[in-house]
Amino acid sequence: MAESSETVLIQYKGTATGSITLSVNSSTVGDLRKAIAQQANLDTVQLIAGGRKLQDDSKSLQASGLSLPRTIHVLRAQGSAAATELQQQETRASSLQRLQQAAEALANRRGDRPSHGAPELSLENQDGTVMRFENDEDRRALIIGLSLHEKGRTSLKQGKLQEALDEMLIAEEAFGLCNPVHLPLIDNLGLLSLDIVWCIYQLRQVDKLSQAQQRLAVARAALAKSHGPDKERLRMLHGNFIPQLAVYVRLEALEGIAAFHSNDAPAAAAALQKAMGTWHSLQVSDQDLMNLVSMGFSTRKAARALRFWAGDVSEAAQWLLKDRQDRERRRAEDRERRHRRREQERLGTTDKGHLVDMDVREKLCKLGFDPQLAAEALRLTENSADAALDMLMDPEAEGQLQLSIMERREQRQDRRKRAREASSHNAHGQTSTATCSAAGAAAAGPSHAAAAETGAPPHAAELLQDAIEESDAEGADLDERDIEAENELLKGVSGDPLAAYDVDVGEEGKAIQQYLDKVAKVQGLDA
Repeated sequence: MAESSETVLIQYKGTATGSITLSVNSSTVGDLRKAIAQQANLDTVQLIAGGRKLQDDSKSLQASGLSLPRTIHVLRAQGSAAATELQQQETRASSLQRLQQAAEALANRRGDRPSHGAPELSLENQDGTVMRFENDEDRRALIIGLSLHEKGRTSLKQGKLQEALDEMLIAEEAFGLCNPVHLPLIDNLGLLSLDIVWCIYQLRQVDKLSQAQQRLAVARAALAKSHGPDKERLRMLHGNFIPQLAVYVRLEALEGIAAFHSNDAPAAAAALQKAMGTWHSLQVSDQDLMNLVSMGFSTRKAARALRFWAGDVSEAAQWLLKDRQDRERRRAEDRERRHRRREQERLGTTDKGHLVDMDVREKLCKLGFDPQLAAEALRLTENSADAALDMLMDPEAEGQLQLSIMERREQRQDRRKRAREASSHNAHGQTSTATCSAAGAAAAGPSHAAAAETGAPPHAAELLQDAIEESDAEGADLDERDIEAENELLKGVSGDPLAAYDVDVGEEGKAIQQYLDKVAKVQGLDA
């Protein structure tokens, strides 16, 4: 519903689940709080939207950013136990807000603007081609959703289940802001829905498992659109093996578990038996695993390759060798991109804040012009090839270019001196020592969307010095960046395009057997 509409539908979940329809212009946060508390039969509630606690009851829904249909989180706010839980929730809410703001900052960074040493995310398909969008808001929504989903997956691996669930729910909101036409091109929405339900199961929120069928249906539909109803697109893309097969074990297991908690034993039995069959197909021989590990491959990648190739050691070894070569090629290309970007930032920006067009500079250099002069001419002419060429061919203008380069060099030296002083000040314990990951990229493709590898995280003082040395923008706003939050987001960034499907199905196997036993008991009682 658009902001200009008179009413807005707000769904809520958490301590209570439901929906409220209120007037956008005349209703306040207090009205929403009172309506939800009354509908949920609670004394009072705390409200969290987008990782931010809604505190000012006098604010209108529109001023609080609730003028679009969205989901908010509801917390009970009564009693000492609830107060402790509320404090924990508020801490998580504050962390979520910082992560969301960091994700938005990453999404806002574009390749034609200086990043002042900050990491930058872009969307690529599995071939490494950057994806283009007519609407920049769609690109932003996907980057925010992808980065928060990756953060949630990292929290899930670390056993931080509630944090993982909170992060993934906000990622789900971000995907909801993207034009639906783009979603079938990637399977992330399906993977995200699946991961959310897995978190709910791991948290043993049994009362919510019966309600999880809708999300599982979304996951099933999204994967079918991306992979094909019978996974035929995956077979075309990958040949005889399907890297994503482990994901279907989790999907089928959760479908069976949700059906069981919906009192549908026959459907539960069918789904669980199918999941068990898929699970058995992914088991690998310990001896085969040891053979691949002895060749120098990691246990995780060796197990993945054996699963992909149905236990064929020879095929798995060949695939691992090719995968290693591909990763080395991608790392070399990434190093080249980072080197090019580093050089580009050192050349400074135009008056409108754009970086020097390196392709145009290369063309001017091929005509015999000095690289520094060519870059300076482009910087002063907003990357106009014709205007830059006129300057370079004019002896008087060329002299002005030389003076301009010398002036900027002196400015850099002055900033470098100040950076060293700041670094020395930091070494004496007077400033923070936060770290920040180097540039990374999020990949999105017909069957995969994940994040590409990052470089080593430099010390904050080193980051500050690099930014001052490499950028001509006065006073790069590094202080406004939440470096710690960016670092948290980028921890899960990996250069492995198949990492999202590299699911250890051990827990799934236990869950399948556990619920098959429960179904057998129920069916035995019915008989």
